[in-house]
Amino acid sequence: MGQSNIVVYRGDDFATRLVFTDEDEAIIDITGWMIFFTVKKRQTDSDDKAVISVTVPPTEPLLGVALVTVSNTITDELKGLYYYDFQFTKADGTVQTLVSGGITFETDITRRIT
Repeated sequence: MGQSNIVVYRGDDFATRLVFTDEDEAIIDITGWMIFFTVKKRQTDSDDKAVISVTVPPTEPLLGVALVTVSNTITDELKGLYYYDFQFTKADGTVQTLVSGGITFETDITRRIT
């Protein structure tokens, strides 16, 4: 598992493309997996208090690719530091955390969208 901090402007759409490889950088078939992206104000909050909770199947399972997208309508009211992780569940039920860290939602300048 790794740690990484992310900065997102509130009210922006954002997407993360995950590519799963083994230790030799060979693509892993992720057919049957589920990918979870969760953001909470406090790390100890229960999942039902998550401010963002996205669950997606792989986008291109034979290529090891999953795309996690979050709409601007979800990030619109978020400001400050939160905590996130990406987890996945394999087809056999194995659960692993891929990466976690802080996610800061910065105030943007432009508020008009036309």
